[in-house]
Amino acid sequence: GEIHPDEYAGCYYPRYIAGTRRLSNHAFGLALDLNVPGNQRGTVGQMSRAVVAVFKRWGFAWGADWGYTDPMHFELERVV
Repeated sequence: GEIHPDEYAGCYYPRYIAGTRRLSNHAFGLALDLNVPGNQRGTVGQMSRAVVAVFKRWGFAWGADWGYTDPMHFELERVV
């Protein structure tokens, strides 16, 4: 699997979760968006399952596992 640095959308970004007044995990530097063009919200995405496996192994949740998918998104869920 590959991570494409030119398709990285950032980690630290102080903002609210869309449609809420709750701070996003990006606001704390606990989330990042990778390979953005092929992994838009609401899609299955094209994220490499090898990349997903590495992130999950190190305690990250993957946005494609959510009800409204966000396959570009990884966020720290637990410290391993």
